[in-house]
Amino acid sequence: MEAGYALPPLLAVRVFEVAARHLSFTAAAQELFVTPGAVSRQVKQLEDYFEVRLFNRLARGLELTEEGHFYFRVVQQPLRQLAEGSSQLKRRGREGPLRVTLIPSFAVHWLVPRLDRFYKSRPGIDVLVDASFRSVDFSREDMDLGIRLGEGFWPGLRADLLMTFDWVPVCAPGLLEKNKPLQEPNDLARYPLLSMMTRDIWLGWLKMAGADQVSFERCTFFNDFNVMFQAALDGLGVALGRSNLVGADVAAGRLVQPFDIAFPSRTAYYVVCAAERYHHPKIAAFREWLLQEADV
Repeated sequence: MEAGYALPPLLAVRVFEVAARHLSFTAAAQELFVTPGAVSRQVKQLEDYFEVRLFNRLARGLELTEEGHFYFRVVQQPLRQLAEGSSQLKRRGREGPLRVTLIPSFAVHWLVPRLDRFYKSRPGIDVLVDASFRSVDFSREDMDLGIRLGEGFWPGLRADLLMTFDWVPVCAPGLLEKNKPLQEPNDLARYPLLSMMTRDIWLGWLKMAGADQVSFERCTFFNDFNVMFQAALDGLGVALGRSNLVGADVAAGRLVQPFDIAFPSRTAYYVVCAAERYHHPKIAAFREWLLQEADV
């Protein structure tokens, strides 16, 4: 009979991997939902077990010792594989709803209004919509599929182009009624503007439109597209909206597009999932439906 494996304290190993990845006990504590002191004690337990120092505690933070670098390389991949395998086994044992992660604006203005059509075409699949700005780690979290805004490359993920879009100016009809007409792009100088935190998109659109007299003297900035969108609906100013998200409101007359000038986005929407789960039946079915909806 073979002897059992001589293993160090596994909780301490896990805590060490997180602390080594962040080079911070505080950041590790946040990921593990414990206190920095608890992280420090687990690392000390592992150092006592091996009788070596794994970290140098410096005034500016942490650094791995030579032994720490060695052990980090030893444990990182096995722990990742353990997390991936556990996640897969959990999904096999409990086939719940299809978990989809995406940014809130796309969920509100594109996915949710169409979701009923998916249920009618695939009545046996339920969907959990995880609308947030966080970047999900598919290898560590129980998430099936995502819709991401980017340039199409994320390590470890398969990505299919869902749609491109342009930035177009939109505002409430009432805003035009209260001000002088917008006959040419430079007339925007008389209007309040609504912008995301960076002005780059507006600057790109204004340059394309030849509007060199427009400044940002009256501009409200937002860190959330949904809030900016609501501000435009409420008549607070003229916003640049994503063409794929504002089209329905323009068609319904809730917003107007004063100019047909469209500034192409450098990013696009992609459907992503873990490469090894690309052909999973539920994931494939939802991806196929998304791509069909984008072509409508």
